[in-house]
Amino acid sequence: KALDKAAECRVLGSQMTKDWRDRVAAMAARRNFLQVRRADAVYVVGWRLAQGRDQFTGKSEIDPRETPALDVGGGTGWACQWYVDRFASGGEDPALCKLYFFDDAGPPWARKDPATEGKWSRWSVASQTWEPLPGKPPKPSGLYAGIGATRLSSRAERAIRGLYGLVLAEQIVMGKLDRSRLELPMLLSGACDGADETFGEMAMEHKHGLVHFFGPGDEEWASAKAREDQHSAFEHVVKELLDGDIVSQAFDRAAESRVLGSQMTKDWRDRVAAMAARRNFLQVRRAD
Repeated sequence: KALDKAAECRVLGSQMTKDWRDRVAAMAARRNFLQVRRADAVYVVGWRLAQGRDQFTGKSEIDPRETPALDVGGGTGWACQWYVDRFASGGEDPALCKLYFFDDAGPPWARKDPATEGKWSRWSVASQTWEPLPGKPPKPSGLYAGIGATRLSSRAERAIRGLYGLVLAEQIVMGKLDRSRLELPMLLSGACDGADETFGEMAMEHKHGLVHFFGPGDEEWASAKAREDQHSAFEHVVKELLDGDIVSQAFDRAAESRVLGSQMTKDWRDRVAAMAARRNFLQVRRAD
């Protein structure tokens, strides 16, 4: 019954063929029902279906109206649907729906949405859309499901580990960096044109780890090349961390040597902020 109910939202139009149940079975979807049936919250790391692509493979072209609203790809998408179905009309309180999704971009045919890629989002039952979070979700507690794609980027691995402790940016700022979990050698940079993108290219070519840090609004400065080839290394940092005491104190300390004499105007902090400088602190704070 749960399979048929979920199919009403996932197997639409031309996808409702005679063998649709067999095709879903091939996605190992039924066992996923057990993961979410009684979970208080669900944490998912995966990829989104592109509009106009089928829910079985994510590759075949279909009528765009047949792509599920809850567009997580693969068998993981069925687990998400079963969880959300609990909060349908007449069911549990929609306010208690805690479906958190980290968009890892996934395969080449997956949907690439700057609003969600490389970030955590929460599903809204009311609007049937993903709502990006300003940072990471609440730390897992109670009975929860942790599910997702079989292939993860290093960015996604860090996102999962960050749920249980400090994310990489927090570790760097607070002096609690766990090097044993890093993909060393690792390059920390900013994905801008020129030097950043070239260092990133060479790091990837030599199988080094790579992280490009972005504060709020910084991603607009990312180069086209970095967006195309290095997007899996993009790591977003919340404003609260960049504006916190540790970074602010380092900011003022550096200003003693850089913002001298007539340059020490009332708006000097705003002018430095326009240079996207605060996120640069993360690149060098713990670098060897």
